[in-house]
Amino acid sequence: MTLRALKQALVAELSSDTAFRFINTRVILRTGVDLQRAGDDELSAERLSLVRKELQEMGFLRGLDE
Repeated sequence: MTLRALKQALVAELSSDTAFRFINTRVILRTGVDLQRAGDDELSAERLSLVRKELQEMGFLRGLDE
């Protein structure tokens, strides 16, 4: 899974751009990763796993498989 795929899954789950920005700010503060800038740059598997874990702990992407 890529960071771009995580972002797309989160955007599909959220109801608005404002909600995405709020969640993205929390992700930045907790992990240092900005989902808004998700591009072709790949993160290490550990950092990507950390972002996914943080999102799931916030209640998002629960049904997302590895």
